[in-house]
Amino acid sequence: MGWRSWNFFQCNINQGIMQAQMDALTLRRHGTSLLRLGYEAVGLDDCWQSCTGKGGSFHDAAGQPMINTSLFPSMAAMVEHGHAQGVKVGFYQVSLPAAAAPTHPCAAADADAAAAALT
Repeated sequence: MGWRSWNFFQCNINQGIMQAQMDALTLRRHGTSLLRLGYEAVGLDDCWQSCTGKGGSFHDAAGQPMINTSLFPSMAAMVEHGHAQGVKVGFYQVSLPAAAAPTHPCAAADADAAAAALT
């Protein structure tokens, strides 16, 4: 089982909040923690992307997703923070915001790029 950022925070998320959620999973209360009860993973769902690619896309020229380093200064340090506590850490990488969330700040640029790739 695990915890996902979108259900509560949606796009109001950053590295500090994610690390605080990892800490909360491992905090022992009444002799146990959520981690010990089976909540072993946290996931960053969306809004970690940087919309600074060509035309506002969150992909670089090679098609790789770009991280918003203002919100997530070190994704590696964030993952290491979780792993040090025994928490599995992942993030949502399906790059289809136009289909999933048309109001996402990068959606229009990525929808245009996807359409161009299909033609």
